[in-house]
Amino acid sequence: MSPRTHHKHPLLVAALALGALAVAPAHAAAAEHGGRSVIVTQGAGEVLVKPDSVHIDIGAETQADTLDDAMREVNAKMQRVLDALKALDLSELTIETRTVRFTPVYAPPREGRPPSIAGYSASNHILVTDKDVGATLADGAP
Repeated sequence: MSPRTHHKHPLLVAALALGALAVAPAHAAAAEHGGRSVIVTQGAGEVLVKPDSVHIDIGAETQADTLDDAMREVNAKMQRVLDALKALDLSELTIETRTVRFTPVYAPPREGRPPSIAGYSASNHILVTDKDVGATLADGAP
C-alpha cells in the first residue's frame, strides 16, 4: 500500500462509522414505536414583552454582642429602608417580610471545651413589588 492510500483508508472507515451512527438512532426510534416512522423535533423560543412589575429583595444584616443589640440594630436599619421606600410615594408598592433571622455566633473552641457564644447575627429581608413600572423603584434609588 502506498502512503497516500494508507491515509485515505482511515478516512473511509471513519466516514462509514459516522454514517452508521447517524442511521442507528433513527432505526432504534422506529423499532420503539412498532416500526412506524417517527419525526423528532427540537426547538427554542424567546418572548419579549414589556414588564408589568418590578420585584426587589432588600435586606439588612448586623452582628452584635447581645441578642437585644442585634435585634435593635437590624430593626433600625430596616426602618431606614422602609422610610426611604415610603418617601418614594409609589401607589402600587407592596412590601412583604421574607425572612427575619437571629443566629448565635460561636467563638472557636479552646482547650477541649465546647465553643461558646461570642455574639449574635441578625438579618431581615423584605420583598418589594412595584406594579407601576412607569415609576420604578430604581428611579428613586440614590
